[in-house]
Amino acid sequence: MADDNKQNEYPLPGEVPQRRESARHLPKYFRTEKNTKFLQSTLDQLLQPGVSEKVNSFVGRKSAKAFNSTTDSYLEDVTADRTNYQLEPVSIVKDNLGNTEFLRDYMDYIHQIENFGGDNKNHSRNNKQEFYAWNPNINWDMLTNFREYYWLPTGPQTVVIPGESKEITSTYTVELQNALGDYSYVFTPDGATNNPTLKLYRGVKYRFEINTPGLPFTFRSARTLEDEFLLVDEVSQQGVENGVIELLLGPGTPNEIWYVADNDINIGGLIKVANQDEASFIDVESEILGKKYYQTRDGWSLTNGLKVRFSGEVTPSKFADSEWYVEGVGDAIKLVSDIDVEVSFPVGIDLLIPFDDGVDGFDSLPFGSATGYPRDKDYITINRSSPDGNFWSRYNRWFHRSVIELSAEINNLVLDIDQSQRANRPIIEFKDGLKLYNFGTKTKQVVDLLDNFTTDAFSTIEGSLGYNIDSVQLVEGMRIVFLADTDPLVRGKIFEVRFIKFTGSGSDGQISLVETADSDPQSGENILITRGESYAGSMWYYDGTDWNRAQEKTAVNQPPVFDIFDVDGYSYSNTNVYPANSFRGTKIFSYKEGTGSNDSVLGFPIAYRSINNVGILFLTLILILT
Repeated sequence: MADDNKQNEYPLPGEVPQRRESARHLPKYFRTEKNTKFLQSTLDQLLQPGVSEKVNSFVGRKSAKAFNSTTDSYLEDVTADRTNYQLEPVSIVKDNLGNTEFLRDYMDYIHQIENFGGDNKNHSRNNKQEFYAWNPNINWDMLTNFREYYWLPTGPQTVVIPGESKEITSTYTVELQNALGDYSYVFTPDGATNNPTLKLYRGVKYRFEINTPGLPFTFRSARTLEDEFLLVDEVSQQGVENGVIELLLGPGTPNEIWYVADNDINIGGLIKVANQDEASFIDVESEILGKKYYQTRDGWSLTNGLKVRFSGEVTPSKFADSEWYVEGVGDAIKLVSDIDVEVSFPVGIDLLIPFDDGVDGFDSLPFGSATGYPRDKDYITINRSSPDGNFWSRYNRWFHRSVIELSAEINNLVLDIDQSQRANRPIIEFKDGLKLYNFGTKTKQVVDLLDNFTTDAFSTIEGSLGYNIDSVQLVEGMRIVFLADTDPLVRGKIFEVRFIKFTGSGSDGQISLVETADSDPQSGENILITRGESYAGSMWYYDGTDWNRAQEKTAVNQPPVFDIFDVDGYSYSNTNVYPANSFRGTKIFSYKEGTGSNDSVLGFPIAYRSINNVGILFLTLILILT
């Protein structure tokens, strides 16, 4: 006899299926209201019998010729995109066992555009291109607007960046400091430094309140006790022990004067005299480096290629009394020392430049011997700020016309542009920081000589009266790297030459090799050798074990060759990881070379889009492993 309380969970054909309730399978004392509600909202959802519904509709595209918008019925989905792109192809990647490792459909692609912040509403616009953009990491403006760039071997005119004006101290108190019988002058402000060096400015009246009993205070043009060197026009009085001296520095005051006790030459110090426009302070690292933009107090802004110098009190000190090229504006400002780019051999030429009397205008060429002078235009180059110090960057002398104009405007000079230095072909300038093949990533201070011969430097050179390396006689201050030394504490390290002189020896002294602060090489570092018959102009990189000769640039318009890495960071030239491949670097982007005669500017044949030499062609090179 059937149980009237039991529902028919498995209906016969034609019967309406009953709702399945998992709570009925629990013991009666567990069929509480809470348990029933919990199972109804969870497990019961999976136990219900399926219900099929006959649907007579289409899915997929509506672009077929047989499509009829008035009679054809299409199945709608939850969104318009899912309705329109239900049967698009899917990309699948499987391993050797048939397991799916990657699966993405068209809608994944559309959603990815949205995730990256792109506009994915217009599918036609997103997909109408037959080719997809690829960034070869070059300066597109120099490639397309090359006629706006000029080759300036010595760079544009230097402009001065002043710091923020600082308050000038005009009153000093001068007292004596007695340390175990040794007297010295102490100035307030400061109040701590004995006989300090002062920096005073022309046109400012200074008041010195003096209390130095027994040691009269004087101002002199030299550190001497002779009266002829006493300042006269600038001071109110001299030789004061207790009283006031007023000092007014004029245009004719020397750049250096002294304060000296009138009766003791050992008590006194230096005063550096500067113009008032130098009464400023600038912290280059905190105010300029790494910033997107920088505007000076005079109202003009930094731009890429500008050549600058800083005035006033400058910190860090390496930025004082030197000139720098500006790069990275709009991203992160970098400053490239003109010293780092002045060494341009072996590509440059050696010139003997005669003195220019200035009759025909300002002389922009160096006087005397110009070693590695970058005379010839280089249309394939790398940005000057590249940290590896490669020769493409060192030789790069392209500057935009706006930089030349801005420099002349700031300096109040007449604009004079040599049109013969204008670019005549597209310039391929690669961005800084790209890893060159057979090259390091960061440059060290230049090294004078490379010794690949001496096997025991400290037995052979140390203590000697002289020594010759690569046909160059050693002199004071030279930096040398020893590659053949058998001592691991010497091999590969950098040493500086010092001469120790002994009284009465009658010689220039004995050589002492002193390990430099940057002596120990680090993996990926480069060094440039500047002297020697065999190695001058060569670059070497450290691979973690040895110094190796780096990729060389021997001519203008020679394309650099770059390294390429896999997703794990291994170079494709790494034979330990890729033992069978023949990868030896790639140009990434270059002129497409043609046939026939050499181009009159580039020095090699180039290809054009038409037979009328219209439209220069370029190549994007793709890595193929063999």
